[in-house]
Amino acid sequence: MKTLYQKFETLLQNTTTDFKRYLYEEVSWESRMIGIIGARGVGKTTMILQYIKEYLDSKKAICISRRYVFR
Repeated sequence: MKTLYQKFETLLQNTTTDFKRYLYEEVSWESRMIGIIGARGVGKTTMILQYIKEYLDSKKAICISRRYVFR
């Protein structure tokens, strides 16, 4: 679990909030759990990380991407 948090913190630090996808405003961010599906490389993980970086305490949230867990 510690490794997941370390990877999450690294991703969060390297995420910029300069550009946001159109879907950013349409997601129901107040939901307890959010699942977003789509093609590889379109910015799903980045969009979630941007929201966490801007609005949430990183100690109370985590974004786990299959890409980083199953390597």
